[in-house]
Amino acid sequence: MKAYLDTSVINVLLFSEYSTKDKKRFPSVKEMFDKIDAGVLHAIVSIYAIQEIFAFCKMTFSPENAGSIARDAIWCLVPSLTPARLEIFLKL
Repeated sequence: MKAYLDTSVINVLLFSEYSTKDKKRFPSVKEMFDKIDAGVLHAIVSIYAIQEIFAFCKMTFSPENAGSIARDAIWCLVPSLTPARLEIFLKL
């Protein structure tokens, strides 16, 4: 089964500690990522999600920290979405 991961779901996984609303969503999102890690779901992520993670960081964190936080968040995401389970769609 395939699951298209919208940026809002990815942001819950990466940044839920900063949002009361997202903290409530974290358990179900974590369960989905556990299924991805177990190979039950095949994750599909648009390349635009990477840009949207950076935009979220620019809006949420100080300008001097946004870039490094976005970079670290993306690297945290990559191990959860191993190449065997990840397709990145480049939409031109």
